[in-house]
Amino acid sequence: MKVVPVKATVPLTVLGSALLFAAGCFTHQPDRESPHDPYIAHQEWEETNGMSWPSDHTWPEMVMTPGMVISAQTPQGDITIRAAKDYERFYTWDGATRAAKLWPRITRWLGHMGAYYPGPGNHWKTNHGITRGVLEEGILWFKTTDDALRWINRRSSMGLACVFTDDGLLVTFGRVPERKQLNVEVWQVMVGGEKPHRLPGSQNNLISVTNTNENPVPTPP
Repeated sequence: MKVVPVKATVPLTVLGSALLFAAGCFTHQPDRESPHDPYIAHQEWEETNGMSWPSDHTWPEMVMTPGMVISAQTPQGDITIRAAKDYERFYTWDGATRAAKLWPRITRWLGHMGAYYPGPGNHWKTNHGITRGVLEEGILWFKTTDDALRWINRRSSMGLACVFTDDGLLVTFGRVPERKQLNVEVWQVMVGGEKPHRLPGSQNNLISVTNTNENPVPTPP
């Protein structure tokens, strides 16, 4: 795959949008353009200046395929994500499962072009007080390992527990009880256009990946 340096030219909604997304404040797709704002433009640059995404990408850039199951043990608890068809995902935590259908992004946002769900309203039956999910999945294209680690550290500073493998499979997990909200992200970190071989700080023992279509996924409440 050809990878070329790309300047941060995604719509200037960005880090203002990123912070709202992390807080679960979106009620519309953040891919929409808004008037230019110098502060937001600067924050956008901070998020994407270490990235170099491919010019010939396949849209959308997803991590999971139907039947794939990722389980992660994080400092904030255990989370399991199972992929079904048409971007549907099943999230299991605290002994219960909830589903959401992710929305494919139509433009690159903060350097990635996967799929997301902004968690509008209280769309889930409560699970220990959680009634909504702010969800994200995609591929992150970094120039160097240091760029990737800086991005991960920024994510951690936003209150998300991050765990990842040698080859860059990254899961973030967090709760926002006052908003009755669950934050879950699944990322594939790429460095120089390929998966890393040994990403510093990786904890392979905390993430497991299986792929099975033996049993249908029950539809949770």
